[in-house]
Amino acid sequence: MAFFSTRAPDAPVETYDGTGYRNSGYLSVGKVIPPSLSYSLTFAKPGTYEYHCLIHPAMIGEVVVEPATATGLPTQADVDAEAEAERAPLLAMAETLRSQTTSTDGVRSEPGANGTTIWYVPAGQTGPDPRVEIYDFFPKDLTIKKGDTVIWTSTFFHEVSFFPGEPAPEFILPEEQPNGPPLLVINPEVAFRNKPAGEYDGTEAFGSGLMGLPIADNPGGTTFALTFSEPATHEYVCGVHRALGMKGTITVTE
Repeated sequence: MAFFSTRAPDAPVETYDGTGYRNSGYLSVGKVIPPSLSYSLTFAKPGTYEYHCLIHPAMIGEVVVEPATATGLPTQADVDAEAEAERAPLLAMAETLRSQTTSTDGVRSEPGANGTTIWYVPAGQTGPDPRVEIYDFFPKDLTIKKGDTVIWTSTFFHEVSFFPGEPAPEFILPEEQPNGPPLLVINPEVAFRNKPAGEYDGTEAFGSGLMGLPIADNPGGTTFALTFSEPATHEYVCGVHRALGMKGTITVTE
């Protein structure tokens, strides 16, 4: 119900009168399965209709439908101007946040055992306005010493995957069915925590599991800690948002 549109492929544009359920499916610009660029809906009855993004709870909109004989309504140019006025400060806020992904000046750390250091890396960041979210690691690239520990924190649906010598894990694994759309199965390698050893030496896959989910039985909690035992540059990704460029490196020195 979340991934797929209620409009069947090649079917006429749906109508809506305030009853029943209508859904666009994921609007993804081709970066998330299944790709979908736009959604259309014809409103058949005057009224005020609230709608939501099922993925991002802070995204709530409203469509006010006036009678067909109404006059003095905004033009498309008026709507475009209003959209730009709303979007501009949010984009500026997002760029300010994004600049922090490449800066190590504000990285929080504290002394660990035996002369090591504990480093804290937020996975994802929300701006002062909750509609602004940056899907990245803060910072994307961090240099530490052998024996140091990195703790990732997430309060909204992110994940950490190290996958040495393997393809990065896919978040969704489509399974074809004889009838109807495919089943979209969440990859258990992304969903659940995988920590086969106390330290990471770059030879096995490690994963945090989904962190920051607003549910009681959260597979990955809100933090994931990893101690690094071998000097190298270790690549990792968010298994959920890899297609959107959410990846980073931990460079371990002697």
